[in-house]
Amino acid sequence: MVIPDASAMRLFVALDLDHEGYFKELQSQLLHKQLHSSFPHEFHLTLSFLGEVSEVKAKSLIENLRRVSFPSFELETSKIGVFPSEDRINVIWLGLKDNKVLTELKHQIDQAIGPVKEDHPFHPHITLARIKQLNEEVKEEYIAQIKKIKPPKKSFKITQFKLIKSDLGTKGPTYTDVATFPST
Repeated sequence: MVIPDASAMRLFVALDLDHEGYFKELQSQLLHKQLHSSFPHEFHLTLSFLGEVSEVKAKSLIENLRRVSFPSFELETSKIGVFPSEDRINVIWLGLKDNKVLTELKHQIDQAIGPVKEDHPFHPHITLARIKQLNEEVKEEYIAQIKKIKPPKKSFKITQFKLIKSDLGTKGPTYTDVATFPST
């Protein structure tokens, strides 16, 4: 049996996106009476999920992340999509258009934190809903509902990224900023 380190923290690197009303409006279009889901209350773009990290390692990560240099930039929304597929929807997301500065920022962050096991290639998105169970009888209807959603274009000014602590609870995760790294 492995006893977890009491000083370990569940960490990730992300961009905060502070237009809650915009995301809540999109979430309202995802509601369905026969859908078992959860909707995030805070919105961010995860750049790297680190998992459980010791306090000592976290301090080292912060020092490495302070060396990341990037200009402020804008991200623009694109479309609604699902992970992993329409046959088995686990996540409904709002995509972001390709952006060279974002790609370079992600590369620099990956270099600063060292190897992290990624389950899938980086796909810039904001999670709108997590699907716990989708009734097979309404799946087709629900997929059609999702496809009808045309998100209004929205731009987000990015001037910093953050190292964030995630505490899992019965009502979903609670996020706490550990460190902020401003653009140059």
